[in-house]
Amino acid sequence: MSPLGRRPYGPEVKSHYSNTPIEAKLLSSSRAKNRGIFTGLVSTNPLEVQGAYLTMSLKKALNVWDSLELYITGILAGIATAFAFYQVVMRYVFSESPEWAEESVLYLIIWAIFIISSKLVRDDEHVGADFVIRRLPYKVQRVQEIINCVLALSFLCIVIWYGFQIVSATFAMDERSTTRLRFPMWLAYLAIPGGSCLILLSYFRRLYLLIFQFDPKKFFHKHH
Repeated sequence: MSPLGRRPYGPEVKSHYSNTPIEAKLLSSSRAKNRGIFTGLVSTNPLEVQGAYLTMSLKKALNVWDSLELYITGILAGIATAFAFYQVVMRYVFSESPEWAEESVLYLIIWAIFIISSKLVRDDEHVGADFVIRRLPYKVQRVQEIINCVLALSFLCIVIWYGFQIVSATFAMDERSTTRLRFPMWLAYLAIPGGSCLILLSYFRRLYLLIFQFDPKKFFHKHH
């Protein structure tokens, strides 16, 4: 017994006492729960343990994906805002209008929009005419969402295919903007197929959740 008349808790338990099988299982379950792995007793099935770690890794990857898109979009928007402010100051204070600033703002905003559109798909934040649809039964809404994902994926595949063809052609011809900046146009055009690839992945994820892990509260709670 400890000086306080009770058994110590925490990591030192293992060194002071030999736990019974039940105690050991509960202790392992508590540690696992604190790590966010399980909500009940720890499974001894290797496949279930491997699946749990795979799920955790996938969630971490998705969180990193979300964070990267937000940070990159924020950086691009911040630079675009700085360039736009610089252009306004130069035009109205110094009576000069650097054309490279206006052109740079345009390209930065295009890239930012295509990057953040992927997250809008995952969060279901795109503008849609769904006043009537959201009042239908969940089963009908689910079918409609699946059809919507399939149509969106088909359209995105076309956009990506032709988008990369345009990028390849402009890169081969070394096409540049007509301003003093002489910006390589293939970098500007790359935003279309590049951003569409991100949107494509988000729609694939959404379609998977709709088919295999459908939860009406997660998909439609914002609309009710």
